Amino acid sequence: MKTKLALSAVAAAVALFSQAALAQTTAPAARADVKSEARTGSLAKPGEATPALAASGPASTKTRTERKTETKTAADAGTLKPAGESSHKADDRAEKSKGTTKTRAERKAETRSAAKTPAGEATPTPEAPKK
Repeated sequence: MKTKLALSAVAAAVALFSQAALAQTTAPAARADVKSEARTGSLAKPGEATPALAASGPASTKTRTERKTETKTAADAGTLKPAGESSHKADDRAEKSKGTTKTRAERKAETRSAAKTPAGEATPTPEAPKK
């Protein structure tokens, strides 16, 4: 019994020390090495996943002044779209302003006829063929 306990303790110690030895197989980079990598741009930007993503280039080909002048001319012409994802609001307003094609009496008659029909039962339409 004592030998099993001793062997398991030795095995646990070996496993513990081998993990610590294998955890850092390479020497840490010197401060000068890290600084030179940062100057050349080969390091990833903070928060970036890989250096390849950071080196993909600028997202826009226009300068700031070009973008500002385009925005100003669009605002003056009245063609400037609303900021954000609110463009559907303008569509909703246009839809509501169209109005209805039915009169109030027609809507009331339609509602009364729908109320007379029991729920779940549909009235046959004249276009539907009868069997």
